[in-house]
Amino acid sequence: MIQQKSAELLFSLQPGKRTLADLERGIARAVHAQKMFGSLATDPASAVPYDRDLAEERKKYADSMLRRAEEHLSAQRQHEGEQAARLEGARQRRAAERERIETIEVRFFYLDPRAGSRRADG
Repeated sequence: MIQQKSAELLFSLQPGKRTLADLERGIARAVHAQKMFGSLATDPASAVPYDRDLAEERKKYADSMLRRAEEHLSAQRQHEGEQAARLEGARQRRAAERERIETIEVRFFYLDPRAGSRRADG
């Protein structure tokens, strides 16, 4: 049940407050719990130390919850892709700004009359 609850909690978070890796791990654990409850519900033994109906209910709950898993994974991939694109855009803007500043500094150094004889050619 804890494995199912962790997936449920991850599903309730906004994409910015979780990671794709955490979401995938939570879903994998919920799938494991789903299989475990399924095997408990269908145990062929005549007497078991637990309530089969409860095991069946937990399996059905996992089934319904995991139907939304791909939707959450897709949203998370999209969010992380957009974030990566924003970061890359910011890196490119910073690099362009650094290059622009370096170009201005070089021009200033070579063209400023106060720079005197600092010119590279003479």
